[in-house]
Amino acid sequence: MDDKNKQLDQQYNMKAEVARIIGGQFGGYQFTFTKRVPATHFTAVDTVFELLADDVLNQYGNGANLKVYPQDLRMAVDGGTAWTGSQTLSIEDTSDTPVQIASISTSQLTANVALQKTSSGVTLSDAYNKNSGLGYGKGMRMRLTSAGPIVAGSDLLLTISGVIR
Repeated sequence: MDDKNKQLDQQYNMKAEVARIIGGQFGGYQFTFTKRVPATHFTAVDTVFELLADDVLNQYGNGANLKVYPQDLRMAVDGGTAWTGSQTLSIEDTSDTPVQIASISTSQLTANVALQKTSSGVTLSDAYNKNSGLGYGKGMRMRLTSAGPIVAGSDLLLTISGVIR
């Protein structure tokens, strides 16, 4: 790991520790993360890309008693190649019967596009709209829920913000 990445990891760990110590006093632990999601990762229906591992919740106490409450999401296609096909991607928790927070139509993932939660092709679910959160002790993933594969497309930069409590 180069020095810059090591420095960023140390800063993140320090911020996570401060959030863990004082976060519970203020209604939860705020988070924001960005993941680079390669289009070609989605080779078939139900292919999964991990966004937030279940065990991350353990950094904030007993992870089995905590839920993730996403409050904002935005994404950008990082390059000049649109995603192929008309598939649907689901952002959901990691349970066997997933709680979905949003679905995204890949037909909207055109070259260099930036989308947010209110953009055309992004559908927010009840768990997001009613702020009921994901399942207890569950992280987040992106899953291809319709016919695949996605054979081309520039990487998707996905940023999600919210609260763990």
